[in-house]
Amino acid sequence: PPATEQPQTEAEATPPATEQPQTEVEATPPATEQPQTEAETEVEEPVNIAEPEGELMIDISNQDSRGNIGKVLGYSDAEEIAFSVEMTRGGEDTGAERLIWNHSNFGLKLTKKGHLVAKVDNNDGGFRDGYKIKNLDLNDGETHQVTMMVDQNTDRLQVLVDGAVVLDETETDFDFAGGRERDWYVGDSVETFGIGDDADFLDTSSNPYPDLFA
Repeated sequence: PPATEQPQTEAEATPPATEQPQTEVEATPPATEQPQTEAETEVEEPVNIAEPEGELMIDISNQDSRGNIGKVLGYSDAEEIAFSVEMTRGGEDTGAERLIWNHSNFGLKLTKKGHLVAKVDNNDGGFRDGYKIKNLDLNDGETHQVTMMVDQNTDRLQVLVDGAVVLDETETDFDFAGGRERDWYVGDSVETFGIGDDADFLDTSSNPYPDLFA
């Protein structure tokens, strides 16, 4: 009889081995809680939300005011720059506004009448001489996408509104690369600001505003 009791004692000792995996399974939930906490933190930060193919997209729509968003590192030496904004401005907004501004390098602003002005540093008239795009009123309460692209090597500047070319400048000696990093200023009408170092110019034959170049 003692020989038969020993296997029973060993069988009774096996349950603790099966309880350990259960304890490990119960300990896994804390590992899944950490990513949720990180995701909530990212939503609260109005900074980099995507970097598709090296481009930087900044969502600032949840900020109470725009103003100075600081330096956007990595573009001071770029010889090609392209940036785009989504903006909404109503007819009651009668003052001039800087949509995007990088001191002495790049600028996009609206006049009181809603006309668009593009500025890029150059060796001709300098940064102060801009390119005013008339017969274009963006004070209509609609959301518009405004894009500016410039290539220092080919000396070409192109501005698009809602995907259509409204300015194509090729007679200016642009010179903006190699300066020190400067802060970027974003206007109150801007909701999203994207920037990249590749100017992918469009064919001007699709320009719906031929009177601007008359």
